[in-house]
Amino acid sequence: MWLYLYCPHLFLQSWYLKNYQAEPIVLVDHRHHCVTDASSHALKAGIQLGMKLTSVQALSPSCQIVSLSEHNLQQAMSAAMATLSKKLMGFSSWVSPDGQDGVYLEIATMEKLLGKGEVLTQKIQQALLPVTDMHFASAPYAKTARLLARSHMNIYLEQNNFKEYLQGLPLRHLAFSPAIEHALRKLGLKKLNELLQLKRSDVAYRIDPDLALELDFLLGHKKFLPTPFEPPLQFYLPHDLACEAEHAQQLRFPLKHVLSQFCQYMVQHNVVAQRVAIHCLDREQQAYPIAIELARGSSQLEPWLDMLKYTLEQFKPPQAIMRLVISCQVFEAQSPQSDDFFQSPSQQKTVDGLLNKLRSRLGKESYAFLHTTPQGLPELQTDMSQLQALPKAPSTTSIHRSHQTLLIQPLPNAPLQPVWLLPQAKSITMNPYEVLHGPERKQGFWWQGFYGYRDYYIARYVGWANRVNSHHDKQGALHWLFRDHNNQWWLHGYFP
Repeated sequence: MWLYLYCPHLFLQSWYLKNYQAEPIVLVDHRHHCVTDASSHALKAGIQLGMKLTSVQALSPSCQIVSLSEHNLQQAMSAAMATLSKKLMGFSSWVSPDGQDGVYLEIATMEKLLGKGEVLTQKIQQALLPVTDMHFASAPYAKTARLLARSHMNIYLEQNNFKEYLQGLPLRHLAFSPAIEHALRKLGLKKLNELLQLKRSDVAYRIDPDLALELDFLLGHKKFLPTPFEPPLQFYLPHDLACEAEHAQQLRFPLKHVLSQFCQYMVQHNVVAQRVAIHCLDREQQAYPIAIELARGSSQLEPWLDMLKYTLEQFKPPQAIMRLVISCQVFEAQSPQSDDFFQSPSQQKTVDGLLNKLRSRLGKESYAFLHTTPQGLPELQTDMSQLQALPKAPSTTSIHRSHQTLLIQPLPNAPLQPVWLLPQAKSITMNPYEVLHGPERKQGFWWQGFYGYRDYYIARYVGWANRVNSHHDKQGALHWLFRDHNNQWWLHGYFP
């Protein structure tokens, strides 16, 4: 017997639980700006999966939008699925994740101890609170339970009645792919028993080869066993000191030793970590914790030692330390490397080191990443966030440190507009300006309260005197101007 657990909103409920329960929130594909998941409040507002971001903002202006890259989303989903699978290992001897939103559980061996599928479901729901919006189904075969749960049919079948139940199911209620549903409608099939009566060769030729195999798994004609879940990596290393350490600085060399072994462990498993916990124990086994946290995950020893130096400056143990225990339970897969063969790694290391120092000295709120958003008005096209859109990959902006100032330079293919804008556009006259480029029309969205348009120009400020003597003054600054629908001119920003 198999029990299948389907969690269609696992990511949003795992990382944005309070927002998910109280307000509309959607998960948007970072590249295509389409909705991939939505909360119940967002669905009630008319938002649908696959909808464009502009339509979402029109239907629900107050909707919270979570935009993640494919790599970041995969890492977050894997972490949520690993946490879910670990909790379920107490209910089954065979737990197997299915993609990023489903889990197989073998329950026949635990039936006498924990009860049948319906009783076991209630226990699992209590253990997984406050996560809700889950669908359960049990059946003699794994694929059968999967199809029923993903079709939102919370039912528990036994060996003697599951075939009879399946044959009477309407096909429109089953969670097949859109392509298979379209092929079934073309053939005029309405119930599952009509599909099961077809030869598997006809199903493979007329509909889909994978569907023919799924039908054999569904009825148990072929055996399917999901891959068991392997617990995630965990690092735990105790280290006894040769002598008592009465001052924090005496812990530098022992901590360097354990951090070196920690980094070797990450290199061997091709993973990185962002945070490690160290417990310093005295004679009475009283623990004094130290948390070393990087701005970005790394498996190199150098950034960990740099962060250790600043962390020990603030660590003052009241008692002498006799033992160290270092542990880490959260790892991430090694980030993909850039495809640019000529990219210099030194610049990336400099930025990582700077962020780590800012985090250790001033806290994680001391820096933020600049993101672009698909808005019509220029003043709404950027957003500051603690989350980096594409870690360790070429982004839309690059950061350089010059004279203790962080500057942002757009890529060559970026729109021809300045990075820095005025907080409020300033009304001007065109007499002291010489237009160099334009117009470029920009239109806002009606749900933002903007019904007009703007024609943007790049102009050189030459001043009143230079306007009379020379029209080609190379010393003039470049300004970004626009003319609204009332023919009024405004200054909106400056070019460097």
